[in-house]
Formats: sequence, structure tokens, C-alpha cells
Amino acid sequence: MSENLSSDDILRKYQQVFPNQTAELFHYLSNDVANLYLDWKNYCSLYGTSQERIDLLNQTAQSFFYRMRIIFWRDILARIMRLMDGSTSMGKSNASLKKLLDDLKNDRDGAFWSDLKSDYEEIEKITRKIKNLRNKKNFSCGLFNLCFA
Repeated sequence: MSENLSSDDILRKYQQVFPNQTAELFHYLSNDVANLYLDWKNYCSLYGTSQERIDLLNQTAQSFFYRMRIIFWRDILARIMRLMDGSTSMGKSNASLKKLLDDLKNDRDGAFWSDLKSDYEEIEKITRKIKNLRNKKNFSCGLFNLCFA
């Protein structure tokens, strides 16, 4: 049977494994990723199940569901890109995977950290095209065309 833990209980468990600030960052990022996953599942349930579903949405409220598709998609991609931001911006720390990786560098054994770094670099390669589009003025049009054109 799984136990139900409060957010504070979960943070305390993370603090047993990580240094305090790293535990707080990991807690924040794990919540962010979990919510991102739920939004992705909802997006797929709404728009990715079948042509019949799309037809029903179009018959019901075409412009509303079209706009929601764009809003959902843009939000999901923007949140992924925030996770992939550097450790700092304008001299301030970011809540990003890179910041977590940097914080863990001196706290974990070399082999574990090397595996994490390798995984991060793979994710970075996958998201590079999206990041380049994000950094341009036509962010939303470019991302939408990248995925739906």
C-alpha cells in the first residue's frame, strides 16, 4: 500500500538525500515535471486520440479548441524550455535541470554525475531546435509550425 505524503513530508525525505538547497530545487523540479506530465497527458487525451475526437471538437467549438490546442502546446514547450535553461540568468539562479546538475556535481560520485551529465546533454540535443525558436521573436508561430505544419 502506498503512503500519502504531504509536500512538506516529501521535501523532508529529499533533505535526507540532498543538501538543503539542492533538496528544495529537486522538490520544485519534480513537482514541475509531474505537472508538465499531467498537462501532456491531458493534451494527448484531448487532441491525440483519434480523428473522430478532433472532428467532434471541431463540430462543438472549432475556434475555441483550436486556440486551446495552441495555448496548451505553447505552454508545454515553454515549460520544457524553462527546465532546460542554464544555471543562471542575469546573475540569478534558475530553477532548471542544469542548475540541479551543477549543484549535484560535488555532492555525488563521479560515475553517477557523469551519467546524469550524459542524460542532460542528450535532452539538450533534442530540445536545441525548440530553444532556437524560443529565442526568436516569432516564438509561438515558429513552434506551432515546427510541430503542426
